[in-house]
Amino acid sequence: METIYQPLVNPPAAAPREWIAMAREIVVERTFQGRLGDPEHAIAVYEAHNREVQRAIAPERLLVYEASRGWEPLCRFLGVPVPGEPFPRVNTTEEFRARLAQARKEADS
Repeated sequence: METIYQPLVNPPAAAPREWIAMAREIVVERTFQGRLGDPEHAIAVYEAHNREVQRAIAPERLLVYEASRGWEPLCRFLGVPVPGEPFPRVNTTEEFRARLAQARKEADS
């Protein structure tokens, strides 16, 4: 609701119409059955998808991971050393909103 939903329901004027149509078809219609704006339904679809992935993939081949956990579990799963640099934090909600605001500003000028 805080990122992808907004440009799907109110796309920037500069957004290619084909991209918006494709995204609406795949995300809104096919994935969320036209109910992306219904938080309970969207969460249920998301959780069902996660359960299906966990059921379908052998546990030794699947890492259930949240990026907020940093390098440790990811590197352990991959069998590689933890890098000496901080875990990257990119494409945050704030960055997404800033890009969207910039696209809207460019479309208005």
